[in-house]
Amino acid sequence: MSPRGSPRTRFWPIRALVVDDDRPTRDLLRSRLRSMGIIDVWEADDGKTALAILRDFNCGDPDVVICDLDMAELDGLRFCDSVRRDKTLSCRDVPILLLARDADGEVFRRARQRGATEVLTRRAAARDLDRHLREIVGIEAPA
Repeated sequence: MSPRGSPRTRFWPIRALVVDDDRPTRDLLRSRLRSMGIIDVWEADDGKTALAILRDFNCGDPDVVICDLDMAELDGLRFCDSVRRDKTLSCRDVPILLLARDADGEVFRRARQRGATEVLTRRAAARDLDRHLREIVGIEAPA
């Protein structure tokens, strides 16, 4: 089931926000999302810009945010914290998937404390992004 109460298929309009300061990574994530049928993808190159996009989302709230952990200006942890604490955001409970180059137990613990729904290393994301998004957003696996 999706957070909004009904199961989704790959053809439903799912909106995603990709936040990463590395352009090739954003392009790769956009491509992976499109292969899953997610075509409404917004991008930000840092957490500060992503917060501005969430405040001004004019096409409805995103269904998922995929965010890099290590960014200048406003990193993934502070971004999560800002989203969860901002009472003016209608999407405060949006699932946030953080991507980390390397992560140990402490990184996972701190990310969860700050409001991340899931933390994946980039290596794990390359393998399992589709599965994690299906679980987080409620996308049904293709038949």
